[in-house]
Amino acid sequence: MKKLTFVFIVLGFAYSSFGQKNILIEKFTNLYCGSCPDKSILLTNLEQEYPQLIWISHYWPASFEYNPLPYPGAEQMWEEVGIGGTPNAIVDRTPYNGQLGSGAGNWETRIQQQVDLESYVDIEFGNINFDENNRQLTFEVTSKFHTLPTDVENFSVIVYVTEDNVIWRQHSYYNNSPGHPLEGLGDVIQDYSHQNLLRELLNGGWGDENIIPNNPVIGEEYVQTFSYQVPDMYNHINFELTAAVTEYHETDFKQRPVLNAERIALENFIISSTNETELSNFNAFPNPAKGVINLQFKEQPTQLNLVDMKGIQIKQYAVTGLDAQIDLNNIPAGQYILQVLNGDQMISQKIVIE
Repeated sequence: MKKLTFVFIVLGFAYSSFGQKNILIEKFTNLYCGSCPDKSILLTNLEQEYPQLIWISHYWPASFEYNPLPYPGAEQMWEEVGIGGTPNAIVDRTPYNGQLGSGAGNWETRIQQQVDLESYVDIEFGNINFDENNRQLTFEVTSKFHTLPTDVENFSVIVYVTEDNVIWRQHSYYNNSPGHPLEGLGDVIQDYSHQNLLRELLNGGWGDENIIPNNPVIGEEYVQTFSYQVPDMYNHINFELTAAVTEYHETDFKQRPVLNAERIALENFIISSTNETELSNFNAFPNPAKGVINLQFKEQPTQLNLVDMKGIQIKQYAVTGLDAQIDLNNIPAGQYILQVLNGDQMISQKIVIE
């Protein structure tokens, strides 16, 4: 029986557009919170309205039974943030009415407060590799300032590993709520799909203040390599990586706001194969492209997908030969992933549309 292997690669870097301010919302929840799945629906809707929103879910442990949802050391982060109940969320780690956390009624207001702020720093992921034999994931995060906030000297880099579509039970108050999306699914939904589930904070809850030097230089690239041993029970295909650059105050957690954040989905950078593949030997030009992009293959693929940087499919193309030209008209300018597929093989490459 042939063993299916996976290799993650990034050709160049993967990131959203330079200068864009992304917004990080961290939801604090637990599987016994009956109102929390409704607030996940709210966050899904907010993601549609605010495409720059990055959502991460922190789960509180249950000490009296097995619970696969919390990440190691979850209690410490909850206590330091000062979360007293669920559902609660912090937005860009910025205080609201003197507290980091707030209830769902304030989430959109807090998001709107961050939308038009200066982004200050661009964040890139690169050199992503996953060794299936030892389940070791390695990658680089590059931070580069284009503007510096006033009177701030110290900065930190936080890196989150999250997993989507984790199936586990979830309490719900909406089983008997007519017309609600959760109606009829049970007071305890047995096969609930948990999204944006935090699996690890690679350099602690408040990040590493040693990656970016004090008083960083505008235009200078600050690169850090990260490594993560993926536990066997986690599905790395559903992983996303998020990096955030924050201000860093030595003692006050409330003075560590997020300046910018970036997220990538690992599935966008997979080559999967049972043997050597010619899919990796293809050209895409010009890149950046405007209107059309030309493709040359050594092996004809069966399908091309164009997806955005959040992994949402924008368009699908059929290919009938070793040379192809795909139409990019009516697709907004920005950065995308071109997925080239043939059977169980896939390779992805970043393209820029002008």
